[in-house]
Amino acid sequence: MPFRIERWNKLDANLVLLSTGDATLRFETRNIRELLDDQNPSIQVAEGGQVLLVHSLRHQVELSLQPARIQAVDRSDVEPFKDGYPQLLARIIAWLSDEGVTLKAYGWNFEVSCETEGDATAGRVLQALLRPDASRGARLDIIGAAVTLYYRVGEVKARLRIEPRFQEPDSKEVLASVNYHHDGQPASGVEELGQEGKALWEQFINSCSSLLTDNGDA
Repeated sequence: MPFRIERWNKLDANLVLLSTGDATLRFETRNIRELLDDQNPSIQVAEGGQVLLVHSLRHQVELSLQPARIQAVDRSDVEPFKDGYPQLLARIIAWLSDEGVTLKAYGWNFEVSCETEGDATAGRVLQALLRPDASRGARLDIIGAAVTLYYRVGEVKARLRIEPRFQEPDSKEVLASVNYHHDGQPASGVEELGQEGKALWEQFINSCSSLLTDNGDA
């Protein structure tokens, strides 16, 4: 049941940085303000003091800071990498380098949704991706489906998940999410980070559109 996608709505875009844990990160208010380029961020302590949640209304970004893990989330309503998000990521990576932190891996994570057309439900749209005889032997009365794909983009490992939003087969929205996992250190420059993230974002959107439409065009 291919259909035309008018637009994908961005729900989440973030970068996760994982350190080897050899160096202990110390998060001070001064450092956080410098990283965010914001003198008045909201800072909350969670999980018994193990996690700092930082939100900048000025830049529409959120940080989750842990001793061996940092997550930088773009909370804006525009496409990733159009505003100051790559600059924030570059400041974080430069700060980690100055602190003597070695990164063992990093991952780009994106999540989007789109509405189905007419009477089609997300479950039925995704069911069309199954083989026609997939349930014949099991004799299942299938009312929907979800798809998980594992693949590579060069040396990058990817996990793509497409499902009805809220895990409701009758939902009128398709939810797609992806994790691009890299081993080793990310690029440190603003331009390189922006180019890499944008390329993977576009690859994600194009892949989802190609899977769900008959001609691959969004």
